[in-house]
Amino acid sequence: MKSICKITFDGLNFEKLLNTLQKEQIPVLKATKRSKFGCELVIYTAFCKKVVALLHKKCYNNIYVTKLGWYRLWQRCQRHLAIFVAICLVIPTLWMSSAFCLRISVDSSLPKSQVLEALSQQGVKIGTLQKSVDCKALQSNLAGSLGVAYALVRQSGSTLYVKLIDLVPDSPIVDLTKPCDVVASCDGVVQRMVVLQGTPLVKVGDYVTKGQVLVEGKRHYNDGTFDSLCAIAQVYATVQQSATVDFCPTQSVLVDTDQFFERTTITLGSYVSQKPIPFEQFRLVGQQSVCLGGVVLTKQVFCEQRPMQVEVQLAQVEHQLRQQALELATSKATFVVTSVQYDVQPNAVTATVTGSIDIASTTN
Repeated sequence: MKSICKITFDGLNFEKLLNTLQKEQIPVLKATKRSKFGCELVIYTAFCKKVVALLHKKCYNNIYVTKLGWYRLWQRCQRHLAIFVAICLVIPTLWMSSAFCLRISVDSSLPKSQVLEALSQQGVKIGTLQKSVDCKALQSNLAGSLGVAYALVRQSGSTLYVKLIDLVPDSPIVDLTKPCDVVASCDGVVQRMVVLQGTPLVKVGDYVTKGQVLVEGKRHYNDGTFDSLCAIAQVYATVQQSATVDFCPTQSVLVDTDQFFERTTITLGSYVSQKPIPFEQFRLVGQQSVCLGGVVLTKQVFCEQRPMQVEVQLAQVEHQLRQQALELATSKATFVVTSVQYDVQPNAVTATVTGSIDIASTTN
């Protein structure tokens, strides 16, 4: 496999340069115009010196060459011989360790110690042979012993994943022998009514407020008398929920510094070895992965970022404020959102979401 390299440089007449390379019979694997002046070429390493000389001749600036692919990996292995040797020694050990349970991941509202204790009672703990774990039987036993709706157990490498789903509380029991009214659980416009028992006090199209009686718990007769009963009905209404996000002309944005951090992550199955990132705020600048005998080597470069206060116009951040207002309104809504409207003011953006829901609620 031929090694390749990436050449970045600044200059004009990029298209003319590509024509020149074609005339010189230099194959270009990838050509990218990164900015007005920034350019990038990916070529075979055998043509690297010839292309660099041509770039200097054409007066291009800031020329940088980066090796790619296996050639770059071999260079890194030469520079980090200790890591390369460690990988070769650790691979057999890690393959053997994957046969045992070295980590238990618990996703549950219950305390992790309680779940681990229940697993221990079933003979499952750190160091247990993975093949000896019967996931289906363990799911049934955990659900019974911990009092949850059901359990999900799966294995991946040397990790055992346990997820517990809580029981859904029963709905309150309505005493149908006790007289009661049906009231509105929230504000809205009535769309549809299905009254099984009781006397409706509103009709389709009426705007109702929270707590207003929708169906009275009475059956009226022609002689003016009535019987009290438990009103039963479904009342569907169009409901809305609004949220407002204020606009601040001074925004805090993250800007890159001149501090970079480079790390190589070693991954084999569920085993991951990597250094912590020393920056509080950062962004990933570049990443490249290579698989070597089941071991994945991932090189990442991070750039430190620091907040800076800048002056902005509403139009520059309007889309962001709309998204924030929509997320806030949706989180408050107890219904499925079918439409959204925005109200953009000089100092704030409001999102109003609309949906339909059964607002009927009994008073007993």
